[in-house]
Amino acid sequence: MKPSKEAAAIRTGAVAVLLTVLLLFAGNSSVLAAAGDLDSSFGGTGKVTTAFGTSHDDANAVAIQPDGKVVAAGSTESGATGYDFALARYNTDGTLDSSFDGDGRVVTPILDSWDFAQAVVVQPDSKIVAGGWAWNGTDYDFAIARYNSDGSLDSSFDGDGLVTTPIASSHDEIYALALQSDGKIVAGGITWDGTATDFAIARYNADGSLDSSFDGDGKVTTIVGPSDDHVFALALQTDSKIVVAGPTRATNWDFAIARYKADGSLDSSFGGDGVVTTQVGSGRDRAYGLAIQPDSKLLVAGEAEIGSNRDFALARFEPDGDLDPSFDGDGKVTTGIGGSHDDGRAIVLQPDGKIVVVGRSAGSNSDFALVRYKTGGGLDTSFGGDGKVTTPIGAGNDGAFAAAIQSDGRIIAAGRTDIGSARDFALARYQTAGTDPPPPPPGECTITGTPERDTLVGTAGADTICGLGANDTLKGLGANDTLIGGSGNDTMLGGAGNDSLEGGIGKDTASFTASPAGVTVDLAAGTSTGEGSDTLEAENAVGSGFPDSLTGNGGPNTLTGGNGSDSLIGAAGSDVLKGGGSADTLDGIDGVGGNDKLNGGATTSDICNRDPGDTIANCP
Repeated sequence: MKPSKEAAAIRTGAVAVLLTVLLLFAGNSSVLAAAGDLDSSFGGTGKVTTAFGTSHDDANAVAIQPDGKVVAAGSTESGATGYDFALARYNTDGTLDSSFDGDGRVVTPILDSWDFAQAVVVQPDSKIVAGGWAWNGTDYDFAIARYNSDGSLDSSFDGDGLVTTPIASSHDEIYALALQSDGKIVAGGITWDGTATDFAIARYNADGSLDSSFDGDGKVTTIVGPSDDHVFALALQTDSKIVVAGPTRATNWDFAIARYKADGSLDSSFGGDGVVTTQVGSGRDRAYGLAIQPDSKLLVAGEAEIGSNRDFALARFEPDGDLDPSFDGDGKVTTGIGGSHDDGRAIVLQPDGKIVVVGRSAGSNSDFALVRYKTGGGLDTSFGGDGKVTTPIGAGNDGAFAAAIQSDGRIIAAGRTDIGSARDFALARYQTAGTDPPPPPPGECTITGTPERDTLVGTAGADTICGLGANDTLKGLGANDTLIGGSGNDTMLGGAGNDSLEGGIGKDTASFTASPAGVTVDLAAGTSTGEGSDTLEAENAVGSGFPDSLTGNGGPNTLTGGNGSDSLIGAAGSDVLKGGGSADTLDGIDGVGGNDKLNGGATTSDICNRDPGDTIANCP
């Protein structure tokens, strides 16, 4: 069978196009970067270290300002006086920002000694709030400092920019902060009740005073288990409820989550009593990171004991506290990175719904470690080749304890690095999906598009069809083809054979309109069967003219049935489900009202399952 005219035309210009494109890519290192690579525009190598003194400096928190500058907070050892709060601010290129206290660094003693900052947030007015604990002479108190944008303490915050708060009898420590939209500050951590540590939450007014509308005195403590309970992470829901996460200990450690109403009372709609505990591995399971998805599902990251090792652990919960079975089958996933001790410390959510857990991996030394997951819980192999990235910062032990995502999608990880017998602040910046990797080299693509919008049609043989920069249509034929969309919103039709459909950047569609039989498509798993056994990476799917089953991946998906009686399952995310000409079943139930759109199609016998507020059309 002869190649199509379209394919022949493309082949004629393929060499010239590839040479031009490769020259362009060769002159632009940011375009050559792949997801998971260090961003060399940050500090020259993607890594930055900062010393405050000559001893131990640890970055425990990081935040991004609206202007893109990066704020890291932690502690610095200050000789005989113990430790003090330490903050550094960096320009977008990784250099210290001299407009922040003259040299980009601020050191603040809170009380007499042993002051540690563990959390930082940036207000909309660019003031910086750091939280941790301070030694009052006999024990620790919650401690908060608020800074003006130039690094000076903000005297409008409790008179001198500093607030300390005793919660219970002793050992009151902040590990997490969040800003409410009304300017109030929520702090989460631990307190000692005389026999064990408990969850501790405090809410402050914008002037630094305790908010008496929060449980009467601005403070709440919660006993989760029979022994120690720690809050290490805190997040705010859009309905003003407060979610905290950390470990709880009975015989072993387990993940623990609590949700509070805006008045400080536990929310009984979450787990029945406001508290949920979850065993992930066989022993020591400790939660450190928390994030809330746009569909209100909760992600909790940490470490789980798997045999004699500890691995990254990630769990996803429904808004009512139940584990989400659409996430890796049982709501939980563990990932070994390579060391004997791998622990996830922070979570960032990408705009496309992918999940990045940041922490450390320890072998002979420990390194920064990142793992990226697809929305369904599977490893995203487009990140670092296998979904996992490790980064040595120095020659000794390195660990990332915090992370933030920039507006351009790049990820900042912050922690510490050993420098001889001392430790310094350490930051690294990583590429995500914000830039395209280079096109495959000449000879790998059998058919290659142009930077314009193309329709590329394969041959009867096994083809590798490569689109470039626009919204392309790629069509395989009878063999096992590879379709690579590139950037743009591409449509991919694999045809017969066992094909690989790789959408790349953009909102891509896997289409099966030419299939001679019904198909089963699972965007979360990245598979389809019926027209061959395909692997795919796409955001949208279009079925055949036969009965199909199309399932989304937890992000925003558009699922379109054909003329058969189709089953369209949106899963989480803001989905559009479109039936066809037969009796279809559309399932938009994800626990979030008003985020999905369901259109039954041409018949009146469709079944449309939905949450209150979801938009429907042509449904009974």
